[in-house]
Amino acid sequence: MKKILIIAACALMAVTTASAQKFGNINMGEVFDAMPERAQVQKEMEDLQAKYESELSKMGDEYQKKVSDYLAEQETLEKNIADARAQEIDQLQQRIQNFREMAAKDLQQQQQSKVAPIVEKINKAIQSVGEKEGFTYIFDLSQGNILYFSPSQCVDILPLVKKELGIQYSDPVVCVFSPVICVWLTTHTNNKTASAFLTGAVFVILRGVLLTVQGTDKFFLMIHAGKHFKYIIKHHQICRI
Repeated sequence: MKKILIIAACALMAVTTASAQKFGNINMGEVFDAMPERAQVQKEMEDLQAKYESELSKMGDEYQKKVSDYLAEQETLEKNIADARAQEIDQLQQRIQNFREMAAKDLQQQQQSKVAPIVEKINKAIQSVGEKEGFTYIFDLSQGNILYFSPSQCVDILPLVKKELGIQYSDPVVCVFSPVICVWLTTHTNNKTASAFLTGAVFVILRGVLLTVQGTDKFFLMIHAGKHFKYIIKHHQICRI
C-alpha cells in the first residue's frame, strides 16, 4: 500500500511539474528583420561589396586588355618579351584571385562583426521576456532543428520581444483591411465614435480568429486583441500597435 502511494505521489508531482511549464517560440529571423539597425548594416555591407566589385572590375578590364594585346602581338614579339608578357598576365590573374578571396573573407568578417551586436541585443530581450513571463523554454523556429511543437501549447513571443526591444509592431491583417472597413462604417454611421467602436470590434474578432487558427495561447490572445481594440478606440489609428 505504501509503495502504491509513493508511485501515485511521484506521478502527481510529474503531472504538476509538466502542467506548470510554459513554452514559447520565436523566429529569430523575423526579429532580426524588424531591427532598425539591420537596414544600416545592410547598407554598409552593400557599399563595401560595391567597392570590392568595382576594384575587381578594374582588375578584370586590365587583365582582358593585357591578354588581348598579347594575343595580337604574340607573333611579332621577341621570345623574351613574349615570355615576360605571359608571366605578367599569369601574375595579374593570381592577384585577381587573391583579391577576390580576400574580399570574400573580409565581407564575411565584417558581416559577422556588424550583426553580432544586434543578435546579442535580441538574445538579451528574449532572456528578459522569458524571465518576466515565466517561460520554461523558448524555441527558435528559424534554426530548423525542431521537428515538432504544439502551437496550442506554445506562445509566439514575437510581439513580446518586439515590445521589449521598443520596435513598433504592425499587424498586416489590421493594416490591409482596416481602411476598407473603416471607410464603409464611416459612410454608414453618422457617429464617428460609434464607427471607431465598430471598427475596433470587427478587428478584435478578425484578429482573434486568425490567432486562434495559428494556435496562439488563449490568454495571450485576449491581451493581443485588447491591445488592438484599445488603440483603435483611443487614437482612431488602425495601422499601428
